[in-house]
Amino acid sequence: MIEIAVGTEADLDAVCLVAEELLEIHAKNAPTAFAPHGLERDREYWRNTLLALDGSVLLAKDGGKLLGFIVLRFVPAPSVSFLFPQKIARINTIVVTEQARGQGVGQQLLDAAYAWAKELGAVEMKLEVFAFNQAAIALYQRNGFNVQSWLMRKVL
Repeated sequence: MIEIAVGTEADLDAVCLVAEELLEIHAKNAPTAFAPHGLERDREYWRNTLLALDGSVLLAKDGGKLLGFIVLRFVPAPSVSFLFPQKIARINTIVVTEQARGQGVGQQLLDAAYAWAKELGAVEMKLEVFAFNQAAIALYQRNGFNVQSWLMRKVL
């Protein structure tokens, strides 16, 4: 049975290993943006993420084995007068291990994220996803996410 729990520093090793799967996929598909294989290099980043006070890391575990995680933060309120000041949650990262994909783990993480955000007063949730990640895009669309803007780039 899958359990969703808040991540702590004690989960650091497992989070780093699962994050490597995410990095491998992104480095392969967006090699100009992502540096490959950085388990030790990225350890401090993931430690700081687990300890951050402005968000949460929710873990999906089965029998103590980490199947995936989602990193959540709040978007700072806009400082421009023509935008409504709303509390917006953001999914910074979501990853499910290759072995656990297609088993509803991502959906369970999203459902837990919605509950976390609502409990803390968020009225909206946002995320950014790379165009190559069609499986994730399909999951987000099934969950009611839609394109609000396009983040575009040009290599110079």
